[in-house]
Parts: sequence; structure tokens; C-alpha cells
Amino acid sequence: MQEEDGQVSLVSRWKLKDGLDENLLEVLRALAGQVEAAEPDTLMYRVHLPTKFPLPSGSDATIPLAEQQYVIFVEIYRNAAAFAKHTQGDVFKAFLKDTADFFEPSPDRPGWPVTDTDYMTLVSGFARDAVE
Repeated sequence: MQEEDGQVSLVSRWKLKDGLDENLLEVLRALAGQVEAAEPDTLMYRVHLPTKFPLPSGSDATIPLAEQQYVIFVEIYRNAAAFAKHTQGDVFKAFLKDTADFFEPSPDRPGWPVTDTDYMTLVSGFARDAVE
């Protein structure tokens, strides 16, 4: 959904086929940097894996890679054109092509994984640089 200033914000969960492979993890670790370098109108692009919650104090909250079920993308684009440029761009197309075997294939969209995407309208908020 587009906000008043034209931004497009979304959260998208991509269903993994058989847990998270180490090779896919390395691709995911590099992906945000590739998007940042190639797409100046992508304002935020973050790749997440689910973790256990609530986080017990002093315990490991990590879900083992083999047990991961989704990769979660949190994204903000300057406008609808920037979002379209992302989904039609070289970085996204290469990612989709190179990682298709890791994701559950969509029965409705050939070449795409099973995804659950929510488009959002910002009500209020802020962001601090929290990337490690």
C-alpha cells in the first residue's frame, strides 16, 4: 500500500522448502548490500529469520537452520515506481532465479516461491541504525 508521501512499505514471508541451507544463508547475508548498491530508491531493505520469543535471559534464542521455515523481508521504497524497479531489476531477478530451489514453489505463480506479503501504511514511528 502507498502512503501519503508515496512510499511503499511491506513485509514478505517466503516459505522455505527444507529449512535454511548454509549456501542460501550466505546469499541472504549479501543481498541487502546488493540492493543498497543497485537501488537508490529502496529506502530500507532488511532480511530476517524467525527466532524464539520471548527471549529467555541468557539463553540461545536461535532456531537451528534446518528448522527454519521462512525468510522474512521488511522493505520500504520511495514510491511505487521504485518498488516496480526492484522487482524487475537485475538483483531481484538473479536472487529469484538462483535461490528458487530453496523455496517452496508457488502453485499460482510459476518461478515464484510461496509468499505471504503484507503492504502497510505507516501510522507513526521512527528508525535508528540498529544493523550490526
